[in-house]
Amino acid sequence: VLTMLSKEIGIGLPVVIAAYYFIWPKEDEYLIPVDIERPKFGTTKFQQDRLTRHKAHIEMVLKEKRKKQKKKEEKRKVKVDEASSVEPVEIIDGDSEDSEDNSEMSKKERFVFALKNTAPFIVIAFIYLGIRYMALGTIIGGYGGMIGSSLDQHLILRWLDLSYLVRTLIPIPQAILAQSETPYWTIAICLVACLAVGLIRVFAKSDPRKWVCFLIIWMLATTLPLVKLWGVGHDLETSRLLFFFTMAYSALWPVLMFHPARADAGYKMPRKADAALGIFSALILASMIIAYAWTAFSTSLLWMLGGQELKAVWMQTIEKADELAPGEKMILLGIPKDYHGAHVSFNGSTFHTLLRPPFTRDNLSERVLTFEPYIVGPPEVINSSRLFTTVATGKVKQVYVWNAQAQKLEAVTYDGDFDSAKVLDLPLHSSAKSESTDTPVWKYVGKGKASYKNGMLSIEDTVDGDALTLSGLNLIPFSYNLFEADIRVRTKDGSDKQSKKDLRGLIPMALSWNHSSVDRSRSDWMVIAVKPEKLKAFEPLKLRPSHYYRWYTEGTIKSLILRLPDGVSVDIKGIRLIRGEDQIPFVYLPKRQMEPNGEYKIEDLNKETIAAFDAGMVKGAVGIEAELSRANYFFDNYLMSDHSQAVLRRLKLDAVSGNISLKPELFGKPAYYQLRVRALDKSGEPVGVWSDPVTMLRVGDGLDTYLDTYID
Repeated sequence: VLTMLSKEIGIGLPVVIAAYYFIWPKEDEYLIPVDIERPKFGTTKFQQDRLTRHKAHIEMVLKEKRKKQKKKEEKRKVKVDEASSVEPVEIIDGDSEDSEDNSEMSKKERFVFALKNTAPFIVIAFIYLGIRYMALGTIIGGYGGMIGSSLDQHLILRWLDLSYLVRTLIPIPQAILAQSETPYWTIAICLVACLAVGLIRVFAKSDPRKWVCFLIIWMLATTLPLVKLWGVGHDLETSRLLFFFTMAYSALWPVLMFHPARADAGYKMPRKADAALGIFSALILASMIIAYAWTAFSTSLLWMLGGQELKAVWMQTIEKADELAPGEKMILLGIPKDYHGAHVSFNGSTFHTLLRPPFTRDNLSERVLTFEPYIVGPPEVINSSRLFTTVATGKVKQVYVWNAQAQKLEAVTYDGDFDSAKVLDLPLHSSAKSESTDTPVWKYVGKGKASYKNGMLSIEDTVDGDALTLSGLNLIPFSYNLFEADIRVRTKDGSDKQSKKDLRGLIPMALSWNHSSVDRSRSDWMVIAVKPEKLKAFEPLKLRPSHYYRWYTEGTIKSLILRLPDGVSVDIKGIRLIRGEDQIPFVYLPKRQMEPNGEYKIEDLNKETIAAFDAGMVKGAVGIEAELSRANYFFDNYLMSDHSQAVLRRLKLDAVSGNISLKPELFGKPAYYQLRVRALDKSGEPVGVWSDPVTMLRVGDGLDTYLDTYID
């Protein structure tokens, strides 16, 4: 039994068993349907049955009157002797009136009875939780670090979001819905039919209240321990946590449709009607089973395909790594994270495990450089400063990108122009009209009204999908780090008030390249979000495409596409690409060896960790601000939100270059930590952008490095 327990079952199982014995201290008795043979009209048997039915109706009316009279008499009494019995009431045909069973257990007796029968399971639960604490260092667990804080922040919103409830009641993954909506509507219609049959059973004197109450307690007992984790993703991510809940939920519908009538029910359902209703109920359940079976098969196929994709990228990586000469490296970008909800490889640390024995003959991990998240995080963003530095060493033989559609590693050759200008202005209009010219040409694609006047492009009444496209580029991705646009957003009436349109819901700018679609569902858009007040006046909105690995997946940047917010009017004065070398500081650990996945290991806790920084290239810088993250918090997860909760220590120095000494006590427990810096001017205001963070791993004993984040 212990091997089957999780914390959900450990807590919920004793509650469920206690509820069972409390509700059913003894078995219920049910009525058996009867065969009814209809006599012919006018026969003696027909007349007798007619009188019997009339007599039964009179008896039922008299019985109801006696019950009402009895209730009135009880209300007049001040005290009732529990030991006294109610005087029998004479009933036609000699039947005794329906009365309460005086031998029924009291609530206190039920509670004691339930506690005695649940005691073994309570003991097992305590044993399991004790083993869990000794093995994992926690009793309840739950996500910690960055993931835990994110879950806490959006807890109420997730419980109020009805889409999570719908996916819980009708668990069909989005990937399956994209193939066919038949399973979804089959389940939805069947659930409505289940409720209809359940109502018919209730009218036929079925009383499933005990079962419904028991199953509701079951479902609540298994979901309350998951209050922080509530929420099923579009592809049913985290649905594994609801497996115990699903048992009760699956039993609810057969209970409603097949629950028999009470043994003391005056009405007896004809056997043929009961059989017909049972057959109909069975067909409903069969339809649900078929729909769920098809969904389960299709979902299992996704997991199989995800496993095949991981095997393909793994084997091809080994093949490429074996071809490298001693000292040569290869860069691998775009390792697949998931396949429609099926886990593939969440992080670079996991993938590097596959490149070492026993999975490979030789240790190939040192030859393959990856830029994936360290535990979990945005799969698109990378440490571009590390990428630039690594490529500049000359030891990288080839950059490979995983092509999910072709299921193969593709070598990338960067053969575009390496423009030397620090700022490349991309004009909003040009005399050149031809697509074949090398001169960049912006074009507006959309249904709004565009006009150009006094160096400003104005677009009125934008709609979803409106965009600016620019072609004629021929740039190597390493040429520029930053994309900047001077943009202003106006409401439809031309005012700067937000009463007509809530600007907080806008996406002021989204960028892609090389003739990408404007489809909102695309995952490779680079998006920037700003505070509403910044949209009222022209503000340079800055985006760093070099921070996204897709910027390097093609050898040449030939075109750009700028997605516009919809339902407003937009004014744009200028758009430019910026090299950014004079805006991005640099930080690294000079006395420690960087791992192939980009992390530094902190193994000796008796020594201070020295971090070197350089912000001297940032114009106007006279000092720096440094931030050290809390355990298992990653700054890239806060690109468009407040990152203050991720900061453990903040430090300001009146120097643009030098060293920062990190004492061992800052690394309080085995976990990941990050350090980053940005330049400050003489007034203490930030200039430039944050550096790419340095990631440090304090090594612990075994798996405890990840426990703070992964125990669930």
